[in-house]
Amino acid sequence: MTPPVPGVYRHFKFGNLYEVYGIVPDAGERKPGEPERPPLVFYRQMYAPFGYCYRTLEDFAAMIDRPEFNYKGPRFVFLRPLP
Repeated sequence: MTPPVPGVYRHFKFGNLYEVYGIVPDAGERKPGEPERPPLVFYRQMYAPFGYCYRTLEDFAAMIDRPEFNYKGPRFVFLRPLP
């Protein structure tokens, strides 16, 4: 799975735009014997309330099949790099 590059992405469902800043580790403390946590994609909404978000890399990069939206493809589509 190729990590997303920093840039502007469009979500498949309603076309909302997001600024992806990069991949971050889970900052929570791991307990002894606990498996390593997956990397997270850190991004921000480009619409009100302009909140910050994160998803696992696996979820962000997922290919989805949503017949109710007549869509089959990536959850987020890269549009352009950040300035």
